[in-house]
Amino acid sequence: MDERKFNQAFEKINANQNLKNAAKSGNIDDVLKNLSPDQASMLNKILSDKKATEEILSSPQAAAIMKALFGNK
Repeated sequence: MDERKFNQAFEKINANQNLKNAAKSGNIDDVLKNLSPDQASMLNKILSDKKATEEILSSPQAAAIMKALFGNK
């Protein structure tokens, strides 16, 4: 995945309280409606690709997002 795009997505999630709340709820539809059509398409593509999902979830940025969303749980 393009590192620049991933970092932009991280910044958008970090800055958008509605998106944070949607991610915390665990409802993907709530997350998708807070994204642009291009971002929603990219997220759906990533989530449907197991290797891409694992790669992203193992990144430092994903760890920071999860920590921001869920704390130390």
